Amino acid sequence: MEQSGDEKRELGTILARPPSQRRALREAPVSERPSEMRSAPAVPEASRGRFQRYRVASLVLIAALVLVAVGAGGFYFVFRDQGAAIVSSVPWADQDANILFDHHNHTKFSDGGLTPIELVDMARSGGCDALVISDHSDTQGTASRSQLESFAQLRWRYPDFLLFGGIEINMPSYGQREHVNVIVDPTVEVKVLPGLRAAAEDDSATDESFLRLAANYNGRADSLVMIYNHPSRKDQDPGENYKDILRWNAIAPIFIGFAGAPGHQNADEIGGYVAPIFTIDRWDPVVAEIGGTWDRLLSEGHQFWGAIAGSDYHTKKLDKIPCDFARTHVAAASFSHMAVIEGLRAGTFWADHGQILRRLSFFAEVAGIESATFPGSIVRLGGERAAILVTASLERGQGSAGSTLQVEFIGNCRTGETELLAVEQLESHETATTVKIQPASAGRDNESCFVRARVRLDMDPEI
Repeated sequence: MEQSGDEKRELGTILARPPSQRRALREAPVSERPSEMRSAPAVPEASRGRFQRYRVASLVLIAALVLVAVGAGGFYFVFRDQGAAIVSSVPWADQDANILFDHHNHTKFSDGGLTPIELVDMARSGGCDALVISDHSDTQGTASRSQLESFAQLRWRYPDFLLFGGIEINMPSYGQREHVNVIVDPTVEVKVLPGLRAAAEDDSATDESFLRLAANYNGRADSLVMIYNHPSRKDQDPGENYKDILRWNAIAPIFIGFAGAPGHQNADEIGGYVAPIFTIDRWDPVVAEIGGTWDRLLSEGHQFWGAIAGSDYHTKKLDKIPCDFARTHVAAASFSHMAVIEGLRAGTFWADHGQILRRLSFFAEVAGIESATFPGSIVRLGGERAAILVTASLERGQGSAGSTLQVEFIGNCRTGETELLAVEQLESHETATTVKIQPASAGRDNESCFVRARVRLDMDPEI
């Protein structure tokens, strides 16, 4: 459908606004919204604040209910005798991560309960700025012509919203057990998604044959990323995920990391996890355990990220509304599909549950370097190994208003082994804390160390 000149000017005006203003427009009365934005429904009152009252449904015994916000990666510090310097950095890493993103959702094109437009309307009502529809690779409707046409229609209908096409791939060597999300830029989805779905479901497919095709597609346009979904859900050995992601990424170096917080947060067993491995405070052990799989990879110098929280939306019985409870906050160079993909690659994002935070800024200062460094940076420490000052600055969300928060700094710079470096309490009136870390040892790669952070809210389990 051809747009008029007035519609095109209005579209340009909408896209020129920062995400916070676009979100405010969506929350305004329908009559006050620009014409292109009047189709999204308001948030039903019954769904507002759903995150505020719930219990842990898990076999893990804990004294209190915990909501967690996790920083994506953090900083790498390289030990060298030369003077201190920033080796590499991400230009937009100091910006607010204000694009709310959900990477994992399903529709009636596979086993979801909603049509694409119903899902997008729900996601917009939950606060999403960006969403991936990633139906299963083993259904004919996924990446079909009809589905791809529906994506194009939705992008025209909602120009202030970033809709990605994707697929949740059943990795060929594992049958239904291990799932990987493929996310592509819309400019290449018609060429890429049908081919990847067919390759994954071919009777003779192997992990290697599928991943080599994905790497070939990515090499042409550099517009494809992969995320390891609910990594521990059906595992018997906690070490499987470590081996899997290294093997897969060696074939196709396009994995950005793990979905650290699985969907199905309404399920009786959070995330659908079954014995012997369960979630920890609603997060996968790969990310939740200090010194676990994610920390092992960081200590070896691998730049994989784990602060990704999606809804895996199928139905309201199993799942929470996209971006209403689980939220991934992306800092990007612009409000565009490719900028979000680049932000995911760079690790300039963080995630939380229950809207405990609206903003999280994490930065480090090193003697001899004039400017602060932000997540995704690699910093060379001078020969004297001056102390590192690491700061976490935040703005509370409605889920933690008036509450004490606990900020945990995690890393391996002190002893070479990943540990809890410091724990700081932020009272209800406090918004930032800084800790001093004296780097003394490199990690498993014998040349670097890392620091990351997470924020915890302990809640009364009777609430």
